[in-house]
Amino acid sequence: MVLTLDTYLASDRQLELNSEMHETNVVYIISDDKFSDKDYSFKLNGVAMNIKSGYYH
Repeated sequence: MVLTLDTYLASDRQLELNSEMHETNVVYIISDDKFSDKDYSFKLNGVAMNIKSGYYH
């Protein structure tokens, strides 16, 4: 499995302004591209979830 991170450089004030527009404690789970037949399993708040390639939760 590959973890991809986008990183940015910003001042503290820019980060503060940006953070005000976002929900807290949010995790995005994105699977492979649409051309893969893989399924992925994970737990979210103790509930088993399954996601197919090309989808997100």
